[in-house]
Amino acid sequence: MKRYTYKGEKHNLKGFRAGQGKKLADNLSSKLPFGCKTSGNLTEEDVQRSDAIKIGMKDQAQRWHTYANNMTQAIDDVPEVIDQQNRVRGAVLDAATKIVQSTAKLDEKGAVHLGELSKTHAQVTGNVSNILLKARLAVRYVGQVVNQSGREAKTKFQLDSQLSNHKHQVNQNNARASFRERLKAVRETKQTYSLQPGDIDL
Repeated sequence: MKRYTYKGEKHNLKGFRAGQGKKLADNLSSKLPFGCKTSGNLTEEDVQRSDAIKIGMKDQAQRWHTYANNMTQAIDDVPEVIDQQNRVRGAVLDAATKIVQSTAKLDEKGAVHLGELSKTHAQVTGNVSNILLKARLAVRYVGQVVNQSGREAKTKFQLDSQLSNHKHQVNQNNARASFRERLKAVRETKQTYSLQPGDIDL
């Protein structure tokens, strides 16, 4: 804000108010480099002193007039200053409104983005769950196939083993029967028996 100053500030005017011209005159006369006569006949020197006092008072009055004009100008400028303050206040309010609107838009975009992110996360989670479920089912199927193959292999092995045992027993029975028949024939003929191939397995 413009600062209005009284051009005669260097002259101390404190302590004076309207209607105190005599006090002001005495104060001015006391500051002159010569005394001021208040009674008796006036000499040329007294006239000069009186003129100096008048000039001083005139200068002082001019200072007061300048000060009053400056104050009047300052008062006249008050509406303009207030208008400037209102414009600044309005600009600040507009900026604050824009900030609030921008914040609201950011919040809205953030909410949309968060919703899309949640949707994507749910989709990804669902896909992962489906993949894991399929993997578990595949592992279970492979396990069932392995178990079934193992059971079938075990059954086949058992059947093969039983068949081999049966063949072995048949062979043993046949060998025993053949040995007994040969032994019987030897006893009947009282001949010496010679071991034949296969007899040792008996």
